[in-house]
Parts: sequence; structure tokens; C-alpha cells
Amino acid sequence: MNIRKLIGRTAAFAVLFATSTPATEPDPILISRTFDVSIEDAWSSWTTVDGLQEFFSKKAIVDPRIDGEYSILFFPDNPPGTRGAENMRIVAIEPPQRIMFTWNSPPFFGPVRNQRALVEVFLEDAGKDRTTVTLRHFGWGRGDQWPRIRKYFDGAWRVILERLAYSYANGPIDWDNVPPHLYYSVGPDDI
Repeated sequence: MNIRKLIGRTAAFAVLFATSTPATEPDPILISRTFDVSIEDAWSSWTTVDGLQEFFSKKAIVDPRIDGEYSILFFPDNPPGTRGAENMRIVAIEPPQRIMFTWNSPPFFGPVRNQRALVEVFLEDAGKDRTTVTLRHFGWGRGDQWPRIRKYFDGAWRVILERLAYSYANGPIDWDNVPPHLYYSVGPDDI
């Protein structure tokens, strides 16, 4: 086969492939907020048990290394499989600027809960004792549930970052008395 035919067939295949593959993944969630806290303190918030329990959930398990555990237990007294983001894994960690971990859906989304998406948190020094936190949640699957899951998390991550702001301004959240604006109670019928 001569080179012109090979290039022609390759180009035709590339055009066919590029135009016939639908973009089915919903857009990533991308949220940025700047906080009056040093980058070291922000890093500690996302990568230590104490830091996570101040704003994210009542109980956390974190092993800050590649493939280390990253579990956020919103309901630690529930049976395994219904406690929150259990047994998630750290995919990337670059102190003090970046951590990426796997993430699952709430149990009410059914079997798709066993799938994983990714959450990446970037920290950027924004001046004297100020840090910009950019959270990106991506890696959605295909199917009817995924747009609903994305919508659920678009609200959930906004509340989590509001909790982070609250903890920086007021100290750790009292998990037995969470202020109403920091409580996210969205179920399957709400989305």
C-alpha cells in the first residue's frame, strides 16, 4: 500500500471516529474559593484526620500517600457500605498544592455507588495567609444516573466549601449541632 492511500485511510478513520463519538460525560464540577488561611493550614484541612473532621465529616480516615485510604464517614455508626465515602483511595498527592482521590455516590443511587469518579483539590498561595482552594470533581460515567449524581454533588461540594469557610472563621463544626445552612440533606427525589 502506498503512503498516500495509508494517510488517506488514516485521515478518514480519524474524522469518522472524531465525529461519531458523542461527548456523553457531563462537565466536571469546578469550584474555587479563597480563604483567609495559610496554604499549610489549608493543606492540613484536606490531608489530616483532625483537619477533615473540623469541616468535612464527623469521622475521617486518611493515609496521605499514593493509594492511601481516604474515607469520609458522614454516618460512622451506620453499617459498612452506608457510612459515606468509604475506602476511597488517594490517586495523587503533591504537598502542599494538590491532592486527588476517588469518590463514590450516596447509597440511594443504587449499584452505580460502586463506581468511582475523581476529586482533585488544588491549593494556591493567594498572598499573606490567604489560600485559593479549587475543587474539581470529574470522571462521570454514562447512563441516566450520572447527570443526577453530578447535580447532587454540585450542591454537596458547595456546602462542603461553606463548611470549610465556617471552620476557619469559627473553629471546628460541632457535629451534634450543625448550623442549618451547613447541613446538606438532599435525597433521590430532590434531584
